[in-house]
Amino acid sequence: MRASDPVQWRVTVRRAMAAGVAAIVTASVIGACTEPQAPAAPSASSAPVKGGTLVLLDEAEYFDTLDPQEVYVLNQANLSTLIYRTLVSFTTVPGETAVLAPDLATDLGRPSNGNQTWEFTLRDGVKWENGEPVTCEQVAYGVSRAFDTRNGESAVVKGGPAYPRQVLDVPESYTGPYTQPDADFSAVECPDRQTVRFHLKHPVGDFPYMLTLPVFSPVLKMGRAKEEAFDRGPLSNGPYKIIRTKGPDDKNGVKGELILERNAYWDPAVDSIRPARPDRIEVRYGADREVAAQQILTGNPEYANAVIWNSTVTPNFVQQIVNDPALLAHTLTGPTNSLRYLSINTSKVTGLACRQALIYAFDRRKFLSNYGSTAMGEYASTMIPPGSPGYKDFDLYGARSHPDGDLDKARDLWGASCPSTLVLDHADTGPLRRAVESIVETYGRLGVRVKPNPIPLDRFFPTIQDPRTQGDLTLASWNADWPNGSGTLPALYHSASIVPGSNLNYAQLDDKGVDGLIDAAMAEPDLAKQYALWGEADQEIARLAPTVPISWGKALQLMGSNVRGAVMHPQYGMASAMALGLASA
Repeated sequence: MRASDPVQWRVTVRRAMAAGVAAIVTASVIGACTEPQAPAAPSASSAPVKGGTLVLLDEAEYFDTLDPQEVYVLNQANLSTLIYRTLVSFTTVPGETAVLAPDLATDLGRPSNGNQTWEFTLRDGVKWENGEPVTCEQVAYGVSRAFDTRNGESAVVKGGPAYPRQVLDVPESYTGPYTQPDADFSAVECPDRQTVRFHLKHPVGDFPYMLTLPVFSPVLKMGRAKEEAFDRGPLSNGPYKIIRTKGPDDKNGVKGELILERNAYWDPAVDSIRPARPDRIEVRYGADREVAAQQILTGNPEYANAVIWNSTVTPNFVQQIVNDPALLAHTLTGPTNSLRYLSINTSKVTGLACRQALIYAFDRRKFLSNYGSTAMGEYASTMIPPGSPGYKDFDLYGARSHPDGDLDKARDLWGASCPSTLVLDHADTGPLRRAVESIVETYGRLGVRVKPNPIPLDRFFPTIQDPRTQGDLTLASWNADWPNGSGTLPALYHSASIVPGSNLNYAQLDDKGVDGLIDAAMAEPDLAKQYALWGEADQEIARLAPTVPISWGKALQLMGSNVRGAVMHPQYGMASAMALGLASA
């Protein structure tokens, strides 16, 4: 999924972050030399009470969109779980591992026709904020909106995940309900108001994971004019509704905000996923996370109910926090579903031994030291992270046993046919520039000249997602759309992904054996067997050496002394919006 911070996550996106928080609260900034007063309070992961106002500080000037069919950025998708529900979701119980669970649906689906047909039953009693019930027809209409993106600039729905267009059995000529209102959209069938039946182009054994994305959410048909405004104010069927949304006023230096209050038609009896404890949730845009962190760490009461929403702690505060148990208690820490990696373009670095040498030589210790610290990640040897059920524990190149690399093995493999110069594409940000320096130095010891190609953020993805403009190496990151191998390997390694303009297979790996392993895993209905197949596919891909896995991500998300209910969401790599609350109202 696209992340709000392209530096920290896979930036196909999923979306970006930065600015100052002075207009949000009236508080003087304490200088870096001031001795911080550790907040004296229990852990942020302990149970919250009902009531109060939770404050989410977001670096974005304004959310790109909250339209369910457009949302595809981590912080926005996370927040959207408070506003509208998906057919399937994840549990968020403190102290427990999140698991796939029914949400709008009563179960995880009933497959047939070799996993090409999936049927779900909607719960009784789920209503929109205007009191109307949620029905199958609204699910079908919502999903049909995802096809409107084919209409370019004239589309109501712009962007968003491509999964409905990839997997649903819909003619290529279909362009959505706005341009083809009378077209037969039989890919989502409604035998009755409560039964939803999906017809797929090909078998998908873990289709319920896909349904956790808002793009498959229902939409109450309201007409084009009102639906065009869904990017700012979608209709709610969740515990909260939007009562105010305001963008920044740059002329007067005023930051934007988004205010949520309770939806009177939300019934907790038919929602076991969302405890919905705060009475009010305020998103304050344009926050400077360094300023906000300083205020939280010094115990400023104006920040007691605040969460630094869309980003981890900046490197300059990491050691201070991890070495102080009182401060660490006010963070959400732990592994995420994210990965940072270096992709090797197999169409340019064609020799297997050459690619293996680049993997053996890579110094993960130096990279993470330059990037922040090992508090920001754990040395990685696989593309599927340990938190995923598709993870298989292997280390073909000694990534974890020799995190500083093995130059002797690399030199043995590096031959005269290997390239002497490599162009390294990377996003042009301060932290990544420092990290790239370590790659230049390390590969220089192998006798390879690396030429960094820093690309401005607004041009980064258009450049690296076009195979014609890619360099030899690409420094990238990935946050799986859901915690299974299907949320990573098909996008990054299937040859069908190599499409100019939307390519995520930065290695340009075109291997029929790998394609076959991925296709077999996708079609396997038995999840236990499917998980094993993903692990095998990951290991086989590693043997072909298209990628240097660098680090599995860790979260270090800071929150105020009164915040409770912090639980890691497996899709978003941050605190679940659904679980957060306060110690006192």
